[in-house]
Amino acid sequence: MGFRPERLFAARAHRLQPSEIRQILRLTLRPDVVSFAGGLPDPASFPLELIRTLSAQVLDQHGPEALQYGLTMGVPELREAIAQLMRREGVQTDPEQVIVTSGSQQGLSLTATLLLEPKDHVIVGSPTYLGLKLLATFHEAIADPVPVDDEGMDPQAVEDLLRRRAQEGTPVKFVYAMPTFQNPSGVTISSSRRRALVDVVAAYDTLLVEDDPYSRLRFAGDHQRPLIGYDDEGHVLYLSTFSKLLAPGFRIGWAQGHPSILEKFNLTKQSRDLHTNSFGQYLTAAYLREGHLDRHVATICALYKRKCEAMLLAIDHHFPPEVTVTRPQGGLFTWAVCPPQVDTGVLLPRAIEQKVAFVTGRSFYTDPGAGANAMRLNFSHPPLERIGPGIERLGGVLRTAMVAR
Repeated sequence: MGFRPERLFAARAHRLQPSEIRQILRLTLRPDVVSFAGGLPDPASFPLELIRTLSAQVLDQHGPEALQYGLTMGVPELREAIAQLMRREGVQTDPEQVIVTSGSQQGLSLTATLLLEPKDHVIVGSPTYLGLKLLATFHEAIADPVPVDDEGMDPQAVEDLLRRRAQEGTPVKFVYAMPTFQNPSGVTISSSRRRALVDVVAAYDTLLVEDDPYSRLRFAGDHQRPLIGYDDEGHVLYLSTFSKLLAPGFRIGWAQGHPSILEKFNLTKQSRDLHTNSFGQYLTAAYLREGHLDRHVATICALYKRKCEAMLLAIDHHFPPEVTVTRPQGGLFTWAVCPPQVDTGVLLPRAIEQKVAFVTGRSFYTDPGAGANAMRLNFSHPPLERIGPGIERLGGVLRTAMVAR
C-alpha cells in the first residue's frame, strides 16, 4: 500500500486549504491572460539599478555581517531607520519598540500563534484580508465579521460585538483592521472613525492589530494618521512591510507594539526562522537612511495612479451600470459588486476562457455565501496597456451573464 504520511499529520495540518488566489495565479501565468487576480507590485517599479548599487555598498561596508546569522529582533541600523520613519509620520517610536519580520504576514502569523486558541474570537471586517481569515481557520478561532462600508470598519458595530461577547463570557482576543486601502475593498477608515475605533478597543482592554501594507502608496487625497498614532496605552499592534515600497522578494516587514508582545514575538520567531534575511535588512536600512524611500514611492504612486484611473475609466465604459466599484485613493485594488443574481464563482471560469481573471468576493468573507456577487480587481500588476482590453473582456462576460439571467 505504501507509506501514508498523512496519517501522521496533526489535526491543524488537515485544516490547511489551498488559497484560491494562488490557485488562480497558476492558471493565469499564460502571457495571453490579463490577470487582475494577484496582489503583486508592478515589476517595472522595482528599482533595479538602485538595488545593484546598494547591494555593492552593503557588501563593501557590512559584508561579513550581512551574510551571517543575525539578531532575531533585527539589524539595529534598520530598526533605527524604521523608528525614524514612524516618528516622521507622527508616531513616537523607539528602536526597542520595533521587531523586524519576514514580511507583515509573519507579523500576523506570530500574532495568531501567541494569542489564538480553539474557539477564541477575533473581530474582522466583512470583507477581510484572506491571509487573516486563513490564520483564524488554522488556529480554530472564530472570525466575527463587522460591516465595512465606504468609511471602512464601523466602530459602533465593533463596540456592539465586543459588548455581546463580553456578556457571553467569550471575550475577543483582538480586533483586526487594515485601515488604509484595505485588501480587498480598497476603502480607507475615515479619520473620525479611527480615534473611535482605538477608543472602543481600549475601553474593552483588548488588542487592535493594525495591518498597514498600503498606506504609503497614496496617490490622491490626504494622508491619514495610523491607528497606532491614536494609541497611548499599547492597545495597538502595528504591522507593516517594505514589500510594496521596495521589493517583496526581500521579505522585510516590521511590527511595533507593547513590549510584552514584542518579547514573545522575539521568542516565537527564534523557533520559526531565527531571524529575517540579514542582507535584505542592511540593504533596506541603506535605502531608508539615504533618503531613497520618498523618491521611489513617488514614482510608484504616479504609476499606480495612472493604472487605477485607466481601470476605473474602462469600467465606466464597459461594465454594466448595475455593477458598482470602489474608487480608491491608493493601494492596489478596487472592489466590484454585481447585482445579487450574479455569482462570480460561476463567472470566473467563463472569464478565464476569455483570457481575463479576477478573485471572487466569496474568498474574503467569513460568512458562508457572503460576497458571492463581488470580485476583487488588482490594477498594480498588469501592464497599463492591457488594463483597458482586459476590463473590456470582463465587461463582456458580465453583460452576457446578466442577460442570461
